Amino acid sequence: MNYFRILFLLTICYAFSSGTPKGISMEKKKTPNGNSYTIIYQNTCSIEFTDQRPKEKDAAVQLCIAGAFTQLTDYKIDGIYMCNGKIGNKTAVNKRLGGAIKIVKGQAVIFPTQKGTLLTDSFLNDLSTQKGSLFQQLQIVANGAAASFVDKAVFQRRAIVIFKNSKTALVEGNESITLAEFSKDLVELGAKDALYTDMGGWDEGWYTDPATGKKITIGQMRTSTAKQSNWVVFRK
Repeated sequence: MNYFRILFLLTICYAFSSGTPKGISMEKKKTPNGNSYTIIYQNTCSIEFTDQRPKEKDAAVQLCIAGAFTQLTDYKIDGIYMCNGKIGNKTAVNKRLGGAIKIVKGQAVIFPTQKGTLLTDSFLNDLSTQKGSLFQQLQIVANGAAASFVDKAVFQRRAIVIFKNSKTALVEGNESITLAEFSKDLVELGAKDALYTDMGGWDEGWYTDPATGKKITIGQMRTSTAKQSNWVVFRK
């Protein structure tokens, strides 16, 4: 058999045997302190941020959650944001939120904003030119280190995580814990960078079960679903 034909067939076999799963995949893990987590990997899906409520009947949407905080005064997105190149709240940078996520061509980068000072006109214009997306949030893990929090309130917790192996996932806890404990748990799970997502009454979302194809509702409170202002999506 021709050498190049053999090489081609071996390449095809390797792609099928070791390729990244299509759509999302899931994993259950526990941290040493006993807290249990569901990890939903992005895999070949694109990650998107939108201010338009996704439709649950859209089969391409593999996962949907609330992302940025929603302001209680007017139920609009808290902080500056961008959806596919369109900037919102341009003059309303939230200097109390130390992190942000930018999304370009379906891939995410989590980064510290230095209290919003890095969200300059130049940065935003460049991201807009790339048709990118962005929102502000609490960065709870940065470069493998958990952020410091002195909070005492306990809630179910959720975050967008980029692991040290470069995989991106949504990590959701089952127990109600403090933000400080959650941040430390994410480091135990191998997080390099992690951005919190809106929870409490705003926690309703869904994902498509990879095994059954059924839509599974997530979130334990789900009292403010109708007032959610923004969503993060894994799209197949």
